[in-house]
Formats: sequence, C-alpha cells, structure tokens
Amino acid sequence: MKITVVIPLYNKKITIINSIKSILNQSVLPNEIIVINDGSNDGSEKLVQNLNNNLIRIVTQKNNGVSSARNKGIKLAQNDWIAFLDADDEWENNFLFEIKKRYIDNQELRAIASNYFHKNKNVKSINPIVKTEYIKNNIITDYFSFAAYNSPPIHSSAVCIKRSLLIEVKLFSEKIKSGEDLLLWAKIASLTSWGYINKPLTIFNRDTSTKRIPENPDLVSLELIQLFNNEEDYNTRKSIKNYISFWHKIRASQYFFYKSIRFIYELFIMIKYKL
Repeated sequence: MKITVVIPLYNKKITIINSIKSILNQSVLPNEIIVINDGSNDGSEKLVQNLNNNLIRIVTQKNNGVSSARNKGIKLAQNDWIAFLDADDEWENNFLFEIKKRYIDNQELRAIASNYFHKNKNVKSINPIVKTEYIKNNIITDYFSFAAYNSPPIHSSAVCIKRSLLIEVKLFSEKIKSGEDLLLWAKIASLTSWGYINKPLTIFNRDTSTKRIPENPDLVSLELIQLFNNEEDYNTRKSIKNYISFWHKIRASQYFFYKSIRFIYELFIMIKYKL
C-alpha cells in the first residue's frame, strides 16, 4: 500500500509547517507528499520549500480553489492510494499506521476513513459518533444513514482512497465551493463500502471566522438526487432520501443563522424527502 499525501495550500503560512510536520512525524511515512500551492500570496509556499525534504513536491497553480488543487494532486500522484490533509489540519502520529493496518485486514477496501478531533481555540474534542450500529467489522454498513444521523463522520483530512476510485467518481467537483467533499464521499459510498476506524486519528482545526452561506444553485442536492434516481436497491434508496433531507436541514440552519427567509424553502424540501 503506497500512499501519496495531497495538501491544497492557499495562504496558510501560520499552520502549513505544523501540518507537514504531522506527516513527517508519522510512525509509518507516506511515499510522497504533493503540496499544491493554489496561488498563495503570503509566502506559504516558500516555507514549504525551505523544509528541503525529499518526500515533498510542491506545485504552483493560479488560484482555482480547493477542489482544483486536490484534483491536480490526484492527477500528479505516483502511488495507488491518496490521503488528503488540509493545510491547517494535523494527523496524530499513528494515522497512516492505522490506515495500513485496516487495509491489511481487508484488502478489498478502496476507501478508508477514521474518526477525528475537532479543535477550536486550542480546545480539542472528539467528533461524536452516536449511531455506532452503522459500523460493523470496521465497515460502514449504511453510509447515508450513518452520515445523516451523526456529526459528519468523514472529514477530508481523515481519509485514504484508491486513486482509481477517485478517478472513477470523476474527482472533486470544481463547480461546487461548499459541500464538494460530502458529495464525493456519497458518490464513493454508492459504489463501494467505506472502511472505518472509529477512533480519532486526525485533528480538524475549525475556522469559525469563515462564513458558510449556502450556494445557489444547489448542485450538491442535484447530484444526490441523481444518485437516488440511479439506485435500484430499495433500502439504499430510502437511506439516500434521508440523507438528502439531512442536507437540506443543514442548508436551512445556515440560512436561519444568516436571517434569510430562504430557510423556509429549505425546510420544505427537507420535509418533502423525510416527513
């Protein structure tokens, strides 16, 4: 199992070195680290270059967004597995060891994720997984129900996915600026099972200063509805419907937070898919 780590980088000079050090401090090192500098103008890429580490390759492109940066890293990767790490997140030092251990236990897996910590103002807390009945033998048995009834169980800095699978689902959508990762996890779940390690192995540093105003048109919902329409299994279709309802619940709460009357429309769609 050879792993390339892809890091999208845009103006993260304060955190990028800690993120990379968390990779270099792994008990099992990756085979390659690709940093895609997405048009940074704060000198972030120079800090990475100054590390002068043979594992690290830095590629610069004009600012096209996180999905474009991740996709470029996937295309340039020289290994069969891709792990992602955002430039302000970190890994616990046994993340890659546990990922490889899970794969050795079940070599049919094509996507593996772990639980993760939230870190806000230096306070670290475990992402709560409440509905653990959806995890059996370290496999997510019903991804859409699992994701709809828990705090998001999968985070972009806590996954390792076969490169061929990422290409099969056509990579991250570059048309979507928010929710593109959740959509990709759903597309993967429609094709194969997620392996899951229900212990936190990465640290998601929450940026509460970023405003998350929902996008319109809602391309994520349109893609999820397409998954629903293409699915033939009755129970899976039911789970996808629940997940679509959950997605619109998220959007409704965001609109409500920003005092937009559109939250009523989102509630209507939410109820339409799950009364």
